[in-house]
Amino acid sequence: MRRSLAILAVAMVSIPDFGWTEAEDHLHVRERTGYSSEPVGSARMDKRITESALRYRKYGAVAARAGFHDIAFPKDSKEFHRLNGYGLLVVTAVSQDSSELPLRRVYVQGEHGHEVLQRLFSISSAVEPPDGDVAQVFGPFRADAMYLFPVHWKFKDSKLLTDFAQNRRGFQLATFPERIPSALKALPKEKPTSIPPLEEIRQFALREYPDLGRFLVEVQRERRKED
Repeated sequence: MRRSLAILAVAMVSIPDFGWTEAEDHLHVRERTGYSSEPVGSARMDKRITESALRYRKYGAVAARAGFHDIAFPKDSKEFHRLNGYGLLVVTAVSQDSSELPLRRVYVQGEHGHEVLQRLFSISSAVEPPDGDVAQVFGPFRADAMYLFPVHWKFKDSKLLTDFAQNRRGFQLATFPERIPSALKALPKEKPTSIPPLEEIRQFALREYPDLGRFLVEVQRERRKED
């Protein structure tokens, strides 16, 4: 998707670069983030995960589970207000154990409390190919989910965490505030007061996550039929 230079300068999306740490009695993977202005399609996310698996395979590492995240922020203050102070968060989790997925919850934990993020949808799938590097290093089970992300948390001392359905709670995806580009610093710091209009969410999701955005549209269409 082509985007204007103005949008490229201000629409910031966090991208992963993974590190690993010892936790409890097993290895798990946690990401560090940088920034990009490009939309994130499924092929791009898959490429990141595969590259990460290849890096860790060099060390002979096998992870009990892996967590990958990507946050899309409003491009300017006008879009910030149209989205009522929200961006979008995509979390991809991969595990050796199918009972751990889908994720139980994703939340932000700060000094004065925490906030559970509202999930828009979740997709569970098998890692393909089943004998590939991702399945061998991170596991054969995968779940992708999209959440509303309150932008103000990005500027506070806090952690982005997830609880797997079984075995692992408080799995750290990111620490805030990280290095923040000037375009992102210019966004308002207001807390959301209401959920954004569905049409605003759809348009934003389609721009930042073309593939998952289309899935979101389909999910919402089916929900309307059920209602």
